[in-house]
Amino acid sequence: MKEPAGNGIATCDAAIFDRMLAEHRPDAVIVTVPDYRHHEHIEAALRAGCDAISGKPVTTDPGKPASILAARAPRGGR
Repeated sequence: MKEPAGNGIATCDAAIFDRMLAEHRPDAVIVTVPDYRHHEHIEAALRAGCDAISGKPVTTDPGKPASILAARAPRGGR
């Protein structure tokens, strides 16, 4: 993970996103990858028990909303 710059928000390279989730266990992530990859990062964050914030569209694949909802971890059990 990179040190926060100027605005105090830490960033993470998409290639190590899963490792960042496991090591840092953030409460929430902001997904800023290209639109066609939003669902991958949203699902990973939700499976890790994080809140995920994403711009529009949440996904460009009509089959992905169901998998995004299925990825939600039960609250209270990280």
